[in-house]
Amino acid sequence: MTVREDCQRRRGRYFRSERKGWCCKNGKVFQATLPVCERKRGHFFMEENEAQSVCRKTRIGWCCNKGELYEAHYHDCLNDGDNLLRKKETH
Repeated sequence: MTVREDCQRRRGRYFRSERKGWCCKNGKVFQATLPVCERKRGHFFMEENEAQSVCRKTRIGWCCNKGELYEAHYHDCLNDGDNLLRKKETH
């Protein structure tokens, strides 16, 4: 769920900010604006230390999308609407 969707769900007002913060994607933290982080399907934080902490704790597993398996971080897999598996299983 994006920040905009979460805000709308809570009946709040969403204002797009071009202010830079920190984005966590695939276990890596980089500086970005909220729109850039959302486009990359990352997780946005205003504070670098919070982004580093969350990114470091993110689990890696196998993500299943339309019968294809790929290695991914937990949050990235869920953001894409796929299913996360703890270990690679092929049948």
